[in-house]
Amino acid sequence: MKLRFVLTVIVLFLCSLYFAFDPSQHIYFPKCPSNAILHYRCPLCGTQRALHQLLHLNITEAMALNFYFVALFPFAVAYITAKAANKGNAITRKIESKTTVIAFITVSMAWCVFRNIYNL
Repeated sequence: MKLRFVLTVIVLFLCSLYFAFDPSQHIYFPKCPSNAILHYRCPLCGTQRALHQLLHLNITEAMALNFYFVALFPFAVAYITAKAANKGNAITRKIESKTTVIAFITVSMAWCVFRNIYNL
């Protein structure tokens, strides 16, 4: 129970931080190492800026920054909520299945290739 409270406080703190500060305008937010070193955009490039835009309800701008993150955001929220509410329910078991994990990794790699080919 204490761990859930601590994790909730951390998530709320990070959300308030990303709401208050735009990662594109402040240097203390981490930069993507794959983009900095290899000049390729990983599946998560733009996630911090997209989260900032999502928290301000700028869906279109968030999608322009990282469409993949915006598309997965509702599923991540549903998963985290289901996991916090009940450890063994059907939603979390389905998401944590081997098939879902392999599909997620495959789609992530495909998104990485696609966004670098088409400069998204």
